[in-house]
Amino acid sequence: MKKFLTAIFMCLVCCLVFLTGCGSKGFKDNPKTNDVVLDNGGYSVQKGDYIYFTNGFDEYTNASSSVTVGALYRAKVGDTNGYAQVDEDGYLQNAELITSRLVGYKYGGFYIFGDYIYYVTPITRVDNSGNSLKDHIELHRININGTDDNIIFESNNAVSDETTWKMTAVDGNVYFVMIDGDELVCIKANGKASTTTLAKGVSSFAIYTPQDYMANATLEDIQKYVYYSRASGEGDNFTGSALCRVALGQEKEYIVRTSVDQYKLIALTNKLYFTNSTNQVETIDGANKWAQVTPLDYSYDSIMVTEDYVVSLANTDLYCYDFNNDEVIVDTNVTTLLCVNYDNIYYIKDSELYHYNINQETSKMLLEDVTYSMDTESGMLVESTGTFITFLNKLTGSDGTERKFMARANVLNDNHIEYISVFADGMKPEEK
Repeated sequence: MKKFLTAIFMCLVCCLVFLTGCGSKGFKDNPKTNDVVLDNGGYSVQKGDYIYFTNGFDEYTNASSSVTVGALYRAKVGDTNGYAQVDEDGYLQNAELITSRLVGYKYGGFYIFGDYIYYVTPITRVDNSGNSLKDHIELHRININGTDDNIIFESNNAVSDETTWKMTAVDGNVYFVMIDGDELVCIKANGKASTTTLAKGVSSFAIYTPQDYMANATLEDIQKYVYYSRASGEGDNFTGSALCRVALGQEKEYIVRTSVDQYKLIALTNKLYFTNSTNQVETIDGANKWAQVTPLDYSYDSIMVTEDYVVSLANTDLYCYDFNNDEVIVDTNVTTLLCVNYDNIYYIKDSELYHYNINQETSKMLLEDVTYSMDTESGMLVESTGTFITFLNKLTGSDGTERKFMARANVLNDNHIEYISVFADGMKPEEK
């Protein structure tokens, strides 16, 4: 009888262990499938009551299958003001690890569509000759509850400063588009993944990537295409460059127009924005109607576009052009144009971070000494909800090492700053 009871007890223990294992199916509390995704794409995204973020920024040469700096985490928004749950010193509490792979780096980032997170990370294995592939990228898809992590795509070529990739969703399908070498590839990333090479000799492309993603939003026809500039090749009846488009999910190319000079695509909103050899900004709408946006003698150092505005930095003058009025100077002596989000422009002047409200035509200094505290070289500044901006903050840990971690500032509430970061031993700064 004693042996029988012992056997029963062991069976119960085994069942308990088994059931516990089966019950471990990721995070229990998750955003709803159709919750709006705020500021989709990049290094800090909010969906529902959760902030998803890369734990700072690192170099791809430091990539491994398990990192702390640059790993992907989530944290729940803690109160009605949208703040995260932090301790009395402003450090994050209750953060949860999604993946320990390096996502926060120069060529990385992530998007959220439906119940999945799509993220880019370095390939951490070696090739057949034993050479590192960390300068290549792979696209992963992981359930938003932190389970079922799969590799969807691996690049054939090393990434570079010219490498660009973007994601979008059209008619229920999620697409990842990238220039791999000089080939434009399109990956259907949800469901059964598939890869299509659309064109060769491609120098730039644009797809529609809304700042806030809503699953059931209606897209205009032009927003269902990928536009790109490519060089003439075998079989073409033109010389120079062509501005082309392909419907996402298809392969048939349509040549919109040609030129002896190379087109540079800027953005696709409700129109396509691109430049010609004289740096003139032009647009084409869904009916291929062409329009001139800026004067022929226009030049710029950087340019950003929303559905309503073209914002550019020319020398040290910051301009904003809307489609009802002439172009106006926002500010002078500007060193860096960081971000344009809806009616908000963020830029650096005199080592200070400024916010300009286009509608109110007002400018406000937000943060001082950003040359020291912000990693402006990465150009990584994200405005999520119109209330918060998220940026990389350079902090020196108690171990004496300087690292780049995430911070958020509430621009509507005295620039309240909280650190959206997880600090391992030695990483937490002695002073902020």
